[in-house]
Amino acid sequence: MYCQSCGSLIPDGASYCADCGAAVASPVTEPVQPAYQQQPYQQPAVQASVASDTPAIKKRTNIAAIIGVLFSILSIILCAVSVALPMRLMGAGAPDAVADSTIWQILLYISLGCCPVGFVCSIVGLVKAKTHGLKPMAIVGIALPFLCAMLSAVILLLNALADAMGY
Repeated sequence: MYCQSCGSLIPDGASYCADCGAAVASPVTEPVQPAYQQQPYQQPAVQASVASDTPAIKKRTNIAAIIGVLFSILSIILCAVSVALPMRLMGAGAPDAVADSTIWQILLYISLGCCPVGFVCSIVGLVKAKTHGLKPMAIVGIALPFLCAMLSAVILLLNALADAMGY
């Protein structure tokens, strides 16, 4: 440290300057800043009101859509069998068996009975599709009964035409 009066070097710990005798001011000590300690980060807790505002959508199986599609497929299969059965009997050389057989007509009427069941179940499945899923399956279940009903109507119309013409 140096003397403030004469500028000469003063040894550390001296009270007076050896050259001019001036009193040495106490050394100025710089204030020590406390060491910064970072607080550990804590993630804020999720508020219950925010979480409860959004309802949780439970994905459950849409049984109505599945039943609707199954009945619709069953009606298409029965309709196809009712068409194929007379053709097979006629191909076997038994036209009398075709004329006497009413099994194909029974299958066709059962097929027509399955159409509304498949349609109604698929409509219910489409309504439930928002919470239960399987919307495409419900739509297919709605379309298939119409296809089956159209096919059955054509078969019945052709059968009535054949009866009217004497075949």
